Amino acid sequence: MPAGELRGQYLGNVLNLDHLSVELAGMTLGLQGKLLLAEDAGPSFDVALQWADLQWPLTTSEAEISSSQGKLFLTGSASAYEFELAADLAGKDIPQSKWHG
Repeated sequence: MPAGELRGQYLGNVLNLDHLSVELAGMTLGLQGKLLLAEDAGPSFDVALQWADLQWPLTTSEAEISSSQGKLFLTGSASAYEFELAADLAGKDIPQSKWHG
């Protein structure tokens, strides 16, 4: 059964996510960040996602792709964003490797 924890606050037009964690089928996900909901522009964000033992599909014993650990940083808006990824990946057609960018 999935388990999780959420801590944050919404003040004015800013959602501060202090901590969101989710555990499912041996996988762990964590998210922190800020979402700005400006009236005169679209939403903008600054978030960090980290994980351990992530796989796809989520609930099968044989994964198409898996990541023992990783981090993703995402900033900007839906139309103009930047991201940075650091992850260990492996899969049926992907040799075990480290991805950065």
